[in-house]
Amino acid sequence: MMNLYARNVIAICVICSFNNVKAQVGIGTESPNISSSLDISSQNTGVLIPRVNLLATNLPSPINNPENSLLIFNLSNNGLGRNAVSPGYYYWSKKTDNTGEWVRLSNNLEEPWNIQGTQIPAISNLNSIYQEGNVAIGFKSNDLESSKKFEVKGDFKAAFSQSAQNVGIETSGFSTGTQLISLYNKNTQTAGLGSTIDMSTSNINLRSGRSSILNSSVNILNNRLSIGANNDVMGALRSLLNISLNPSSKEITLYSIASSSPILTGNHFKSEIILDGARGIKFNFNTNGASGNEVNTDSYMFPRTIGTKGQVLSVGEIPTGASYTQLEWKNVSELRNNKLNYSNQVQDTEKKWINGASIKEATIEVILDNSINRFIIPKDIDLSSNPKIINARLIHQESTRIVNNVLSYNIQSRELIMEGESLPKGKYYLFLEFFENL
Repeated sequence: MMNLYARNVIAICVICSFNNVKAQVGIGTESPNISSSLDISSQNTGVLIPRVNLLATNLPSPINNPENSLLIFNLSNNGLGRNAVSPGYYYWSKKTDNTGEWVRLSNNLEEPWNIQGTQIPAISNLNSIYQEGNVAIGFKSNDLESSKKFEVKGDFKAAFSQSAQNVGIETSGFSTGTQLISLYNKNTQTAGLGSTIDMSTSNINLRSGRSSILNSSVNILNNRLSIGANNDVMGALRSLLNISLNPSSKEITLYSIASSSPILTGNHFKSEIILDGARGIKFNFNTNGASGNEVNTDSYMFPRTIGTKGQVLSVGEIPTGASYTQLEWKNVSELRNNKLNYSNQVQDTEKKWINGASIKEATIEVILDNSINRFIIPKDIDLSSNPKIINARLIHQESTRIVNNVLSYNIQSRELIMEGESLPKGKYYLFLEFFENL
């Protein structure tokens, strides 16, 4: 019995001394690799890592106080957002004694796109996906890294269609010729209904319209801005604004065209307003001739100069070689062929009183039926709110008798009393000159 106990003690000591000398443990092999503490070898089996159901990357549960680098295989999809977990290998990365997180083991074949709102890799083309890096399409390995969240080299098209409505943006790039980008919103059910913006290297065109009703466009080409509208119902009816940005021409043209009578300017075939930097503002009115050609019926040019106080625009002569009449500034006195007519309406005499007030005049028919030369001025004669009468003449219609000078005038009652002896009753002409007593 003693010999058996001694043999067991000796065997245990030998084994312990061997483990102290060689720390490798081999399972399925008698010669474990010296670089490994545990070497498991098998031709038809594997190592089964503990399988658990994690709740989230920031929660250690269901493992209490996991040690740093602890390895498990997660079986479940749990958690939200950046803390979501999906089936796969995870290890615990300890941050402090009480905190840490589960870190997923990945490989080069893992999908770089995740399901939106999670950290779960997308596995279906039906998943809504995201990725946090920049996306470059059409790039080559030697291209500089894009700083944009999304950048495309080459032609692209983005379009949305619902029923007959089409919305999108499209580029058309060519190695030679015109490069074009188009933004559109169209209705394929109604021809011509929709809006487009086309931009090329030399032209910008904005169009909006509806077939058989109205088409409008804005075009910038060769230093010229054109804004137009076209009515399909009226055939050739359209209007256009042309603005030349060329410093040498300095011209703005506004015109409307129609092959028939319904047009803004009556029955004119074509009407234009031209702002000419060298000459002034020109108006053209044209009609449709018998052969269908335009016939100029009236043109006139506003001057570039500014008239002085009291001047008015007058029709002048047709300049040599021109097809338009030149308007020019004239003094009112130059245009007056006749003096003021005597009238029972108040008229401006164009004369000024000492204080600068305008002197006005009126001729009134009155009836005198009293003996004190008193009569009331009719209310339809506007003598202003505070007139100052400076001249009055009373002329008897049946004789040549004339009475001058006003004795008094009552603003409230509009009663006028002439001085002098009593006048015979009858019809008189009263001639008044007055100004507003400021």
